[in-house]
Amino acid sequence: MILIQEFIMNNDQDGPLFPALFSMNMLLATPHGQAYTEKEIFGMLQSAGAGEIRRLPVELPNGAGIIAGIVGKK
Repeated sequence: MILIQEFIMNNDQDGPLFPALFSMNMLLATPHGQAYTEKEIFGMLQSAGAGEIRRLPVELPNGAGIIAGIVGKK
């Protein structure tokens, strides 16, 4: 199992506030950094061969979330 804890942007990339601000900071301070949307993270996990991908129903501060996937289960 792989777990990703991230400040997850909505699919329109305009919120929630803290993930959007974090993404802007990453774009300014790093060559290619950004916060990702749930859809983008799901796609990266699928491309890496993970299956049973889901967002866990936990409430974390500042718009953070956890996405889980099982490696080797497409």
